[in-house]
Amino acid sequence: MSRFLLLSKKRAFWILLFQLLLALCPLLSLLTLATFLLNHEAGLVFGLADVVKASLLTLSPYCISAALLLPLYIEVSSTQSKNSAVGTLYGFDMIGGIIGGFAFTFFLIPEFSPLWISYGLLILGILNLISLARILLTSISFKTLMFATLGLIASLFYLHKPVKNYLSRSILRGQEYISSYSSPYNKVVLQESHGQYSIFVNGQPVLSNEDPLTAEERIHYALSQARDCQRVLLVGSPLLASLGEVFKYNVKDLHYVDIDPLLAKIAIEIFPQIRDPRVRTFTVDARAFIKTQSNAYDAIIMALPDPSNGQLNRFYTIEFFNLIKKSLKANGIFSFSLSGAENYLSEELKELTASLINALKDVFANVMLLPGSTQYLIASDSVLSYEIAPLLSKKGIPTLIINKAFMDAKFGGGRLEESKKLIKGVHRANSDLFPIAYYQNLKLWLKAFDSSFLFISVFFVLLFLFLCLLVAFSKAALVSSAVASSAFVGMGFEILIILAFQILFGAIYQHMGLLISAFLAGGALGSLIWGSLRTTTRAWVALHDVALAILALFIGSIFFFLPMIATKSFAVGLVLFSSLNFFGGFFVGAQFVSAARTSIRVEDISIGQRAASFLALDFIGASLGALLVGVFALPFFGFLGASLLLFVLKLPTAILLGFRECSGKDLSLFFRFLPLTIALGFLGLLGLLILHDETKMSIYAFSFLIEYKLVVVLLLGLELIRAAGLLRYLATKLNAIFKKTSEKLVYLWGGISSTRWVNYFAFSLVVFYPIFRCNFKIPYVFCHVCPRKCIFGHFRPYLVPMALIMNLEKRHWCYHVCPIGTLHDCQFHARKKLKASPRFFSWVATFFLLATIVFYFEAAASARGKMNFTFDSFAWLWVGGFQTNSTVLWVFFGVVVLSFIFHRLFCNLICPIGNISKFLAAFFLKCSKPFNGKQVGSSDTMQKD
Repeated sequence: MSRFLLLSKKRAFWILLFQLLLALCPLLSLLTLATFLLNHEAGLVFGLADVVKASLLTLSPYCISAALLLPLYIEVSSTQSKNSAVGTLYGFDMIGGIIGGFAFTFFLIPEFSPLWISYGLLILGILNLISLARILLTSISFKTLMFATLGLIASLFYLHKPVKNYLSRSILRGQEYISSYSSPYNKVVLQESHGQYSIFVNGQPVLSNEDPLTAEERIHYALSQARDCQRVLLVGSPLLASLGEVFKYNVKDLHYVDIDPLLAKIAIEIFPQIRDPRVRTFTVDARAFIKTQSNAYDAIIMALPDPSNGQLNRFYTIEFFNLIKKSLKANGIFSFSLSGAENYLSEELKELTASLINALKDVFANVMLLPGSTQYLIASDSVLSYEIAPLLSKKGIPTLIINKAFMDAKFGGGRLEESKKLIKGVHRANSDLFPIAYYQNLKLWLKAFDSSFLFISVFFVLLFLFLCLLVAFSKAALVSSAVASSAFVGMGFEILIILAFQILFGAIYQHMGLLISAFLAGGALGSLIWGSLRTTTRAWVALHDVALAILALFIGSIFFFLPMIATKSFAVGLVLFSSLNFFGGFFVGAQFVSAARTSIRVEDISIGQRAASFLALDFIGASLGALLVGVFALPFFGFLGASLLLFVLKLPTAILLGFRECSGKDLSLFFRFLPLTIALGFLGLLGLLILHDETKMSIYAFSFLIEYKLVVVLLLGLELIRAAGLLRYLATKLNAIFKKTSEKLVYLWGGISSTRWVNYFAFSLVVFYPIFRCNFKIPYVFCHVCPRKCIFGHFRPYLVPMALIMNLEKRHWCYHVCPIGTLHDCQFHARKKLKASPRFFSWVATFFLLATIVFYFEAAASARGKMNFTFDSFAWLWVGGFQTNSTVLWVFFGVVVLSFIFHRLFCNLICPIGNISKFLAAFFLKCSKPFNGKQVGSSDTMQKD
């Protein structure tokens, strides 16, 4: 839209109009949302259509105004400073976001209500409008503007009371209230109706003094199982209504944790038990609090909302349940509730419940599920019993509703049997790194409102098609693609980093603003620096793409060390995650500005129009990133898989921009890099499947399929025959027949023959599997003592001798079959100029080979109980369970990176087959006679394809 407005001669009018709309947006959004809420019943849960409608009504005025104003400002200011207008204004836009974020986080929201904040923003916007009018419209007098401002302020004071009452009615929707408070976390209202007191949080009922069934179920299902109840921890505000039930037990200390202090403050008015001296209230994040406790409680009862998002999901993961177990005394009880159904659980609800049950089963010895409209899950290392009514009678606990007749009716009709089947089932467990539960909860929410992922998918596809149209109609299509993908990656960074920080250090409200401000600060600095440069080229755009791709890999590797980071101080975590967000914003902002300035030379349009197009690409890419990463990639692939997805997304534009900058339209450079892209992409995909908890067993099972093993054996035999030269005559004839075709294929694939690609795809699972998962700290070496071998361990007794035999003929295995050798050759063909290995590498290779031989025999002796060293080498090397060793992954990653500098680094430095073959070649070089002017095994004969 802004591109059309830029063609208008009345730019000043449009700027002032949208600036006025921007000033009115906060107040208009509040009133629009209030009107929307008044048209719905109190306590109603909204479906997908309602959420989309409310979001469009409340946010679209601001989004449209802000998006239209920035290109208009850039166009106006470009008449004075064309070269730096984009960078300067884009940078100051982000600086304004930083200032606003700090002001809202640390001052406005803690101290003022949303209504007063909207008044302040309106007055600030009007003052900005006055200053713009004085600059753009010299015909308007200063007195006129001041009188208009004073009239507006007077109108606000006059309309304040009716507007406040209207907003209050939208929250209560026809119900009278006693008191109302706001906090940075919630809008809390105490309401009374016919003697029943209820507490509403953000319009949803949370507490009531006339709900004895819920109060009894939340407490007695769990505490009836406990041997002792002297120290109890309650997590979540709904449990305040159950304090009277807790005190029926012999409780000496009752701790209550909730991050919002207002809930306990208001609840005192209707639940006087809170004043009991045994009650201590902690207004901190529950996970952060439990992390500091150890062997402290006899029972922990949690009543939080279902895991509907990433922030709530962290209270339902294996890692959180481990913290709970550490906080419990021996045989302590843990219980929490979950939405359910009286008679029939839908498949979506079964999947959600099963993922939480399996997470509990990974931590506790016994798990019990009590069905109903609200499901209760109880876990402990002690024996649990479904005979709750007899347990309460034995303890002498009086109850109003829970008795034998009630329990028989509640759990009859096969309900209990179905819940036991769910406990015995095997499902994917919910965890921090693979938060599948909130995706399953999203499916359940959509199912409840007869919605599906079709709407989300259609919305995603439409956005993507619109993005493709913008790119297609741009003369700088490649640069436009880079800008859109960078916005996608930048938003993905923010989601992953913020969720990871919340998981480790809790939902500390104010520090979330710091993380977002760090991204904006990086974007502001990057845009200002590249906006100040005299000239920019596509090389900078390509460089920023490469930096974002590397940053995606680095962030993915950070997630391997989350448990270690969790042990560090809060300050260390905040600095680490803020730095990651800062660098992400820096490269995104720098690329946006350099891309906009570069593409102006390609298209005959103004700088404002170019900025408008790139802003559209930026917004669409960011929205696609939020949708795909937050809704799909993170739950399915976890943090590591989502990071790899961002890396894979940035890699194509980075490579293509590099090609275009280095060689213009010369596609031969593209085909030089194509094999490397395919090899690395296939390796990354294979590694992800091996690492992923959901697919690791499927890959392991596939590797032992008789069909796959047969293919590997046949290829090994074929390559052995080829190495012996028996197929050379046939190969020569075939090459003569298909000479042109073969030459074209070799050109297209960067000099890598088709037979090598067949071997690469076939042998990759065998060769690369130990790098990603192995029972030992060092892969490949100790398969002979492994009690449970992987596919490499099964093939090693045959593969290693056959590889050494093949290497007698021009190192046929290394240069024709081995996937690692093929990967290195792809790097060589892409780079062309690689350094020769330094001389000391031969000494290092000798050391690795001797160490491998020593540990090979020592591990075998240690496994038989005969230790030659002073320590048990087998026990030291053994990890078991096909664990992923982050050190091995880092070493392999370093070897791949250094192989862009030194040719065949793994083969010449680490690989035992390569080192043995090298020594054998040297031996035959000295012992054999010349054959046709060359020595057998000499380096001259080691020709590549």
